[in-house]
Amino acid sequence: QQALELQKSNPHQHLGSLLTELGFASEEAVAQARASQCGVEFIRFDENTVDPEATSLISERLANQHNCIPISVSDRGMILAVTNPMDLLAIEDVERFSNKKVDVVVGTVPEIANAISRYYWEPE
Repeated sequence: QQALELQKSNPHQHLGSLLTELGFASEEAVAQARASQCGVEFIRFDENTVDPEATSLISERLANQHNCIPISVSDRGMILAVTNPMDLLAIEDVERFSNKKVDVVVGTVPEIANAISRYYWEPE
């Protein structure tokens, strides 16, 4: 109830994010629920989750803008890890930028942010 009340004053914030901020749910539980609702796979990141070749298909700016990271690529398309599988604008932007068909999987906000930092890192 508390999260729903907060969402009324900030309708652009996702309920799952509010539940996490208030300590009612973990990032992982929210991501798993989003994946389940959309009928897509939930993934946990490890050192082999992201194919570095796939990250070259989109810019760091686009990855940060949409909280997403390509994790694999094939002739048929790419698999894109996202925090919000219902963000059609993000999927369309990535498809247009990469010229690849996108299939999504869901990851947690911190894991995707860490992957973006790791794979788009450049020495100064």
